[in-house]
Amino acid sequence: MDLYEDSFSKIALTLTATQVAKNQIVKEEGIGEELAFNFFAWRDAVPKICAQLDTQYMKDPPGERFLRCVDLVKIFRLKLGMDAVTFIAEGYVSNEQNEKPLPEAFVDNDPDVNECLTIMHCEMRPGSEVPDIYLFAIPYEYMVGREVSWGNLKSFSQNAAEVVTTYSYPKMLYTILKYPCGEPVDNLDEEMVELLLSTGFHIQEF
Repeated sequence: MDLYEDSFSKIALTLTATQVAKNQIVKEEGIGEELAFNFFAWRDAVPKICAQLDTQYMKDPPGERFLRCVDLVKIFRLKLGMDAVTFIAEGYVSNEQNEKPLPEAFVDNDPDVNECLTIMHCEMRPGSEVPDIYLFAIPYEYMVGREVSWGNLKSFSQNAAEVVTTYSYPKMLYTILKYPCGEPVDNLDEEMVELLLSTGFHIQEF
């Protein structure tokens, strides 16, 4: 299997895979269909597991969805010995500071606000006491013929320290990746698969 030794190659792989999935779901289901939460777990520069939240749980209150994500990432770190996690979700991005919440501004047709995929990548490197964290967004627009037009990737990594203390998902990734790493597990047995599925995520091993 190919190695993805730096964080940016990991981000590029997972983002490309998610863009393909987004293009496909729009083709099949139409404009407005959102992707479920996706997590990619890594160990030793190799992708190990892709987890996607079941669509029924995407309709749950945000707090309940968040707790499912916490449970999943804890399993990745403590039970499976993963050293990096990438999280991709739908969101909104603006080129300017906005007084309104971005979803509200988007509904009000603010031209500076776009729908986007948000990418968070957190990685604990050998010898480091704190994980690296990278934050990106790639805006998109729906086009005629059930097509998606992708904008340019935007980086927010220079504000990572502020974001980690302010927002729940990057803070969660950063906190859990600091936990002591569990023993690596390469082949998931039935018990571990059931534990992963109990979080509400569909699991695919690489």
